[in-house]
Amino acid sequence: MSFTQGCSSANIKNINEPRVGNKAVITVYRPYKIEENINKMIVSINDIDVAILKNKQYTEILVPSGSHKISVRYSMGLEASESIKIKPNQNMYLEASGSSGNSVDFVPGSLFFRQRFYIRQSNSINTKNYIEVPVSYN
Repeated sequence: MSFTQGCSSANIKNINEPRVGNKAVITVYRPYKIEENINKMIVSINDIDVAILKNKQYTEILVPSGSHKISVRYSMGLEASESIKIKPNQNMYLEASGSSGNSVDFVPGSLFFRQRFYIRQSNSINTKNYIEVPVSYN
């Protein structure tokens, strides 16, 4: 996982739908955080913006099996990414969340930087209380 800070805006594009038999599904979801209610989170796959998520929203991305880079960023510039490898017919879940600040913990003899903006693998999501944001395909 990587984390950067910069300035960015969304450029949502259609992506190619994978061939039958080679499809996998990546679900990226954003849980509710009151302190980040106004920030929009841009979701990218392989450096292509595919969706914008608000709190309690998710998107399902059909991809070909193989290696992919999933990134999320706020329009104000914070960014995190995760490189994944997915198999045919696999469903993978990624939680994307965070706040605009990070914290630093002081431990005697060291400095620990705790990241509060992230994307990471998860076991599943109960979409009942979430709103889906669709991805567009060519």
